[in-house]
Amino acid sequence: MPEMFAALSPWNGPVRVGGIIGMEAFSEGFAESGYEMPYWMYLGDNDPVTNALDLKLELGTILSLDGCEIHEDGQGGLVPDEIWTGEGHYTETAGYAEGDRFRTSLYKRKDGTVMAGMTVMKDMPHGAIMEQSRAAWEFMKHFRRPGNGKKIEII
Repeated sequence: MPEMFAALSPWNGPVRVGGIIGMEAFSEGFAESGYEMPYWMYLGDNDPVTNALDLKLELGTILSLDGCEIHEDGQGGLVPDEIWTGEGHYTETAGYAEGDRFRTSLYKRKDGTVMAGMTVMKDMPHGAIMEQSRAAWEFMKHFRRPGNGKKIEII
């Protein structure tokens, strides 16, 4: 429902509905629709449900839709444009008591707009903590879809 939402934040691994991943997880015609969909994903490094191939397929799909360049690292992953950690971004001053567990890979469009982020949490199984909500909101609150258009606007 991209006409209703300006950003997406799935947690605990890739979108998997009955084993469907990548483009198949989106509604029919979404790829051709022209909608942009900023994306912020969380998963734990000890999550037994998540695997690298699923993550690459889903993230690659959304990056393509959002006009980001995709660069593979040669080891089955995607090269981020920037990385945020607890040392510079998720500090206690910023409200992250457990920010040292966060490692976020950021992916940008050519104009420098961050369109996707994937945070892997250290020592985290399948689950979530409150600080993930704060970080996701910090990303998502900057987007809106004016006039229910297909392009997002940064606010």
